[in-house]
Amino acid sequence: MQIVRSDGAQIGYKHALIRSAFCCLLGTFYLLGMFLATQSMSDQEYFSQSLLQRGEALVNGSPWWVKYIGNISNVWVLAEVVTFVANKRRRALHDFMAGTVVIEKK
Repeated sequence: MQIVRSDGAQIGYKHALIRSAFCCLLGTFYLLGMFLATQSMSDQEYFSQSLLQRGEALVNGSPWWVKYIGNISNVWVLAEVVTFVANKRRRALHDFMAGTVVIEKK
């Protein structure tokens, strides 16, 4: 498999950055929110909980906007899947944004 521009030319840093920027941006903000949530609890409180309880405590202790980032991520993934399935060349939303396509390498 190889990622190329939609005209078949090699992609550069610009296309690669555009292709992954939105997902990386969402992930960065989500991780920032989780980091802020860890700062609101002590080490003792954090390590005294099971893995599932920690996850729940982090989500509950995160800033209000983290839930929106999670919802936006879910909508983004759904839009990616729908776009991928709905077009002939199997390009996802990030491929359209960057002007790229995944081909089988010869």
